[in-house]
Amino acid sequence: MPTAADNAIIANNGTYTVTVPANSPATASTLAVGGVSGTQTLAIDKTTLTLGISKAVLSVTADPITKTYGAVDPALTFVVVGLKFSDTPASVLTGLPTRVGGETVAGGPYTITQGTLTPNGNYTISFTGNTLTITKAAPSVTADAKTKT
Repeated sequence: MPTAADNAIIANNGTYTVTVPANSPATASTLAVGGVSGTQTLAIDKTTLTLGISKAVLSVTADPITKTYGAVDPALTFVVVGLKFSDTPASVLTGLPTRVGGETVAGGPYTITQGTLTPNGNYTISFTGNTLTITKAAPSVTADAKTKT
């Protein structure tokens, strides 16, 4: 458990207790909370400081996707806002968004959902979906070689 003299760095959500020695000059104003994500609360009870760090919210928005009829689905991409510190989407998210099934122009557009996209324990997700649209394929006509006598 860190003490007031440790200059501890806490980077994960949860509740932490810091013991302040009785002869320490540390007070609520000298015990700083800086650089932590989410909501921080400080409560001092005599010589104990309790620090609670809540999960940060990631805003994840699916990109609109278009493909041509008959083509393989492109990757379902998204934009992430709200990352903390040096976190990246690859370091905090696992899984992939998915789309509603269907392969026709007339049946679309098809909704893109959160699917299995899941954050690590320091974040929650606020997901905004989008759509995959299938456009008509250009017809291809090739004439057979014929001869007339």
